[in-house]
Amino acid sequence: MAVVCAALVSFSLMVSMVIPKRRPGFPGRRNLAVFTLVALAFIAGMLAIVEIYGAEGSEAEAAEHGGVHPGEPEKPPASPPDEEPHLGEAPAAAASPGDPSAGALLFDSSDCAACHVLAETSASGTIGPNLDESHPSFELVVDRVTNGIGAMPSYAGRLSEQEIEDLAAYVVEATSG
Repeated sequence: MAVVCAALVSFSLMVSMVIPKRRPGFPGRRNLAVFTLVALAFIAGMLAIVEIYGAEGSEAEAAEHGGVHPGEPEKPPASPPDEEPHLGEAPAAAASPGDPSAGALLFDSSDCAACHVLAETSASGTIGPNLDESHPSFELVVDRVTNGIGAMPSYAGRLSEQEIEDLAAYVVEATSG
């Protein structure tokens, strides 16, 4: 990929800066078709390589994140067919080490609302996933806030581990129904 990119950049710089100084009429009528074909070949080659390597990276990243592509909401696990929910029973909630009330304050003060939708806070950002629709797990929120992904920056240097857990506990509580 780097080789094709370097060749495309070199070609572009040569035909835009170097050759016109030496030959002001470049490419001229006689060489216009050849010039156009070479330029289109470089562009097509670069697009093809980006498509090939981009697809491999996307699949590898999805496998790394449990089959979920970045930016896609995490799908809740399907319940086994032999287990039916009992009426009147609430699903057992896994205890999280975070404090949701402290996390609510962090959600506002860390500008989460600028990028995410969360009805409980009237947050209406459009850059990150809609938290009300994706219902992220505690572990996923901790991972994304700690490490960042795509446009989402890492908050590991700005928030302590406890604050990240508090924020995750709040998001899970606010989106679980």
